[in-house]
Amino acid sequence: MAGARLNFFSLLIAVTLGLAAHALIGYHPFPLGDDFAYAPLADFRSDNSLFARDEQLKLFENHALVYELLYFFGKSGPGVEQVFRIGIWIIAITVAVSLFVILTRFKAPLAALPAVLALAVVVKIDGLGRGDYGGMIASFFHHHNIALALCMVATAAAVWRKSWLAGAALGLAAYAQPMTAFHGALAVGLGTFFMQPRNAFKMALVAIVIAFPAALVVLGGIFESSNVTTQVLADPINEAYRFRAPHHYDPPWSSVGLTTLYLLTGWTGAIILRKLDRQMALFSIGVLTALSLLHTVTLIVYKGGIGEWLPFFILDANRSSPLAFTLSTVFATAALSQAKTTVNIAAVSILLVAIVVL
Repeated sequence: MAGARLNFFSLLIAVTLGLAAHALIGYHPFPLGDDFAYAPLADFRSDNSLFARDEQLKLFENHALVYELLYFFGKSGPGVEQVFRIGIWIIAITVAVSLFVILTRFKAPLAALPAVLALAVVVKIDGLGRGDYGGMIASFFHHHNIALALCMVATAAAVWRKSWLAGAALGLAAYAQPMTAFHGALAVGLGTFFMQPRNAFKMALVAIVIAFPAALVVLGGIFESSNVTTQVLADPINEAYRFRAPHHYDPPWSSVGLTTLYLLTGWTGAIILRKLDRQMALFSIGVLTALSLLHTVTLIVYKGGIGEWLPFFILDANRSSPLAFTLSTVFATAALSQAKTTVNIAAVSILLVAIVVL
């Protein structure tokens, strides 16, 4: 880890850049979008007499436990909108600081941080599946972004070989958005396994123990949905999701191509890093292998229309495409900062310029 150091002044700059990214992205106050689903659901869970005739609502298992906690905290006094707004600030800062910590381990200069934020966070990117819902830092509060931020914390901890902290972050992410946490665990876990297998097992153990209560909620919903009577009522819910946001379930080929370009850029960076920093190259290859798998399954399910089967639904990149955009850019930027040959510099530069142009 020679040459990789963290200092307070640089961290302060990272915090400032995180808040600047949030300011550039903009802000939409509560309530917006999914708030009209999750807020009534939280109220229903606290008072079952509400919405007594809404059978579909009764079928929905609340997997957004963090949302519920913050929602009721806001209602208890500070105000939901105020609590959610502070939550967005914390998410933005967490993402930026995590990126700085990751880039530092990759021996990239501080100047790489605003470049990564500009190319993968601030820009509006239409992800695959439901991964386009707000990006890494959204203009509105959503529990999905808490999970993404915690996945970034886990990545930062993993590259510095803090496996216990990485596992804890992934476990906590399950209380925000279980699918995003699972995808993050797959990516960070495989990256850590490629880099140092023993740390991967430590990380997995901690993550499983912490996430277990949240997993029970999701598994309970899965088993419940297998009931024939429940399935009759669940089908209209699935159709309602498709009607509400068809682009989530049939992403345009332009989004498919852009996501593929980001992953290709990340792979190029990882290959270049093999001769420059073997440990970080192995981590990058593991992460990209997982993210590429998720990307492929998304294409099979949504574009290929081959079997909307439960395991495929869990594995498709419906929430994790912001991780692919951000980490691919990190790997490419790190490789560019260390590349010593004209060919390598040109290869990464051309792909990054293509991302800017497209």
